[in-house]
Amino acid sequence: MGYTHYFDWERTEDKPMIHNITKKVQNDILNVINRHKDILDPTYTIDCGVVIINGNPAYETLYIEAGISGFCKTNEYPYDIAVCEILLIFKHHYGELFELSSDGFWVSRDDLSTYTLDGTWNQALDNIEEKFGYKFNLIPVIENNYYHFEIDTKEIIKK
Repeated sequence: MGYTHYFDWERTEDKPMIHNITKKVQNDILNVINRHKDILDPTYTIDCGVVIINGNPAYETLYIEAGISGFCKTNEYPYDIAVCEILLIFKHHYGELFELSSDGFWVSRDDLSTYTLDGTWNQALDNIEEKFGYKFNLIPVIENNYYHFEIDTKEIIKK
């Protein structure tokens, strides 16, 4: 077991170009890597089809490729912040085609009411808004007495 983030970058036949990692996305990711180079392994891959990064020390590698469901167990190691920021960049640029969930989205009732996520998510959201201007909508959800958030890039609802 370990603290894990889950994602799925859908592949659609009618929009093949949406599955390329654009230069803008690559540059955003490089910005995150440069800001967190002290906690990331210096070897990484970012190209038009795949992103591969690891922490230093690492629990698991972050591997993102279109059409492949993935996950990354960070065990809340220091590189978790960089992983969260990169996942938010993908969510911003690919919207509904990039599904994102995390163990950090499951919270207590009190945390749900104060919009407090687990792990480094709140800091990652703040960093992404500050550095890139990307904002996200946190949607509180109660299911069978469990509390969690969904994240969306649609119209921002003020808290």
